[in-house]
Amino acid sequence: MEATQPPKLASRANRLILQRHCPLPLHESGATPERLAAYLALVDRPLAALLARDRLQMLDSGRFLYSSRPLRILHLELVPTLELRACLQGDSLHFRSEECRIAGLGRWTNAVSFGLAADLRPAAALLDGRATVWLDLPSSSGAWGRSLAARALEQVLDRMQRRLSRSLGKDLQTWLMETQKSG
Repeated sequence: MEATQPPKLASRANRLILQRHCPLPLHESGATPERLAAYLALVDRPLAALLARDRLQMLDSGRFLYSSRPLRILHLELVPTLELRACLQGDSLHFRSEECRIAGLGRWTNAVSFGLAADLRPAAALLDGRATVWLDLPSSSGAWGRSLAARALEQVLDRMQRRLSRSLGKDLQTWLMETQKSG
């Protein structure tokens, strides 16, 4: 699924920020904003559908540890590990990284920090998503480092968008059918 708007790339000092709108259109008759909000209120289920279940570990209520599969950028194999906090605010599900580590950066391991945030909101026949990822780079990274970082962030957003349209979309359809039958 393609984003309806191009990703936005912003820079703050040595921080790169990339944001993408990720709508998930739903064609099921039961995909009302109220039912979509009920699905999002399950918090753990939508998060587990967005992320690889075998790489997701619950730390406590609303807090998770996620170890991503490797991202390959040039000769590097980067493996992000994130602590995520998920919470429901009104009808919307928000999650944000609290701590992130990236294995595979060599001498840059302590010099680079990464984060992500995402929001899912119910709408009529649509789950509206927005994802933001950022990377803080050392001042010595130069233009090549910024270009490489932007490429890595694009890959992260591409993965998030694929997970939304495939995994979460499939789980949501299953949940809608199950709850429609039971009640």
